[in-house]
Amino acid sequence: MKTPNTPTAKRNLPGTGRFFVTAMVAITLFGCQKEIINPVNAPAAVVTAAINMGNLQVADTKVVLLQGNDNLKATTLRWGAGANTTYTIEAAAYGANFADLVELGTTDQAGMDITVKDLNKAALLMVPAGTNGTIELRVRANAGKADRVYTAPVALQVTTYQPYTEYQLPNLMNVPGTYNDWNVKCAPKIVNTRNDGEFEGFINFTDNYTQFLIVKDVTWNPLNTYYNIGNEKLGFKGTIFNNYGGAGAYQIKVNTNTNNWACTKIATMGLNGTAVIGNTEKDPEMTFDAANMTWTLTTELAAGNFRIRANNNNTVNYGKTMVNGYLVPDTNGKDFTVTTAGIYKIVLNLKLAGNYTCTVARATTN
Repeated sequence: MKTPNTPTAKRNLPGTGRFFVTAMVAITLFGCQKEIINPVNAPAAVVTAAINMGNLQVADTKVVLLQGNDNLKATTLRWGAGANTTYTIEAAAYGANFADLVELGTTDQAGMDITVKDLNKAALLMVPAGTNGTIELRVRANAGKADRVYTAPVALQVTTYQPYTEYQLPNLMNVPGTYNDWNVKCAPKIVNTRNDGEFEGFINFTDNYTQFLIVKDVTWNPLNTYYNIGNEKLGFKGTIFNNYGGAGAYQIKVNTNTNNWACTKIATMGLNGTAVIGNTEKDPEMTFDAANMTWTLTTELAAGNFRIRANNNNTVNYGKTMVNGYLVPDTNGKDFTVTTAGIYKIVLNLKLAGNYTCTVARATTN
């Protein structure tokens, strides 16, 4: 059995060094500093005249990624190199035998520096945002399909971050209510991500009976406070919104073009599609974590497609899309695709409006 947290291939013992961020970044990002180990060149063991791989060496076996360090070096990879050959760095979930692998880059050199941003983009496909997990790296020599040679894989522990976009007025609204003592400034937000007048977000109402308002500002302002005027409409004169659905997670939607609003309780979240195995009348349910507003499911999937949807219907449902190189859940996105049948872990995070994440990765095998 492989032991997580340790390389899966033998490595030469490297020297050590220190890597510091600036004082301002250190203060902003909790004063973290990351140790960088200077790698040693791999031995020049000839595989063919064109390929001279040696062992893959990773400068760090543990890396904590922070968004403020996006353009800084996360780690360095080194291996032996031969003439007239390019090399591609591959990453995959730990223990998945490089199924559903991700390519981190290609070079004709004997090594490559990987930036925080690039490593985070790849790792988020395998390790849910804001958590710690183990991935595996290897290098492929591209001498030709028939002559491809790989280094032995090396394990890398990585803590990912959720890419965060700060939305400003007029693209955000606050939703204060009885559940947060009517604190506007600290209230959960719904946001407009496409400049189309449509706002959306998820809130965990902790009261069985909740009253709330929707405020187009960061402080109380009667001219920017929406009320319920009946018939699923909102306006600036009316009554407080009342929710009788009980405690739990709710999706709040506001359309300022039509003045419509909706509040949908998320009783369950599950998977639906051709990739789902078993009972097709009821979606396999995901486990809800109220504190982190995440839904998680580890299940066997067949080759095929699926969407994540609430309450066994399509009123609230998510596919996927790519935004700035990141995979994000999107109501208007394409279906999630499973190319290889197996056990998968799916984690959907809807805590921060406009900053949702989803990870669909092969579950670790021992």
